[in-house]
Amino acid sequence: MKKYLIEGTHEIDRLAFQNKIDVYDLKTELASFNWKFDDKVLDAGCGSGNLTQELIQMGIQKIDGIDMSSERVAFARERFSSNKNVNIYKANLEATGLEKSSYDKIICRYVFEHITEPIEIFSELISLIKDKGKIYIINFDDIFFGFYTKNHVLNKKLIHLKSKLPQDFEIGRKIPQLLASLGLVDIKWNAETYFFKEQRLELEITNTKMRLEQGRSTLSKYFDSLSDYDKFCEEYLEEMKDPNNVLYANKFLISAEKSLIGKILSLSK
Repeated sequence: MKKYLIEGTHEIDRLAFQNKIDVYDLKTELASFNWKFDDKVLDAGCGSGNLTQELIQMGIQKIDGIDMSSERVAFARERFSSNKNVNIYKANLEATGLEKSSYDKIICRYVFEHITEPIEIFSELISLIKDKGKIYIINFDDIFFGFYTKNHVLNKKLIHLKSKLPQDFEIGRKIPQLLASLGLVDIKWNAETYFFKEQRLELEITNTKMRLEQGRSTLSKYFDSLSDYDKFCEEYLEEMKDPNNVLYANKFLISAEKSLIGKILSLSK
């Protein structure tokens, strides 16, 4: 995971704000999976530790977090400095340096729409799970790009930007098959479509504004100039205010089990 798409100095604040929107509700997401108090859990892509904090409140006693951002790792380490059962590591997800086959559960939330090497990251994470252990994934499809407006020029800009970015913004729907190809078994998935309207839309406008500001240095490279990018942002945010424009995202919740037999069968294909 070489670079986070919307890296910025205020990303910690944006993530905290985002968690206030029901679409991104942590409690609801985590309730979709099975947990045991004595699970050793890895929060892969832990950021500033919001998910780790929720796991602590659920009673999970042994948690490691890992993230590539020096700023967010420093924040999370300070946040959990008094908890001896939480360890935060700085590393890329495709080369964590963590002990193999050491986790009962790995959870990865809102990561894969930001990365360009899903197979490498999945392979690394799977190697960290114990036999019969589980990986849980929460990921969006079409976040930001699931938007149709009356502004046909903006619609074309969105299509163009999506085609140029190296990240796959339709990765959510592909993850179950990716996990199967890597030998995981008992793969289960569910998906829900969220529409942004009324109060939810008002909050998402603020969230999107912060996203676009945080991603300016990265996303502007796909425009002719910074001024073109700024104009695109202005148009996008303005169109969000029109209640007749449709903005949606599909959220996938996926679980799978590591099986040595499944791995052998996948290698034999």
